[in-house]
Amino acid sequence: MIIGIDTGGTFTDFIYHDGTEWSVLKLLSTPQNPAEPVRTILSGPAGDEGYGKEKA
Repeated sequence: MIIGIDTGGTFTDFIYHDGTEWSVLKLLSTPQNPAEPVRTILSGPAGDEGYGKEKA
């Protein structure tokens, strides 16, 4: 799996490749703890937590 992460602003953006296709996911950023959304996405499937989840 290939993962790219951009923290900051209103959203934390993720792009990832699962071996067959690219996907994009946005989670709300947490300025007091920028690692929080990163831990959320890396700990398991995004489910309904993400905003703007789409195939790239």
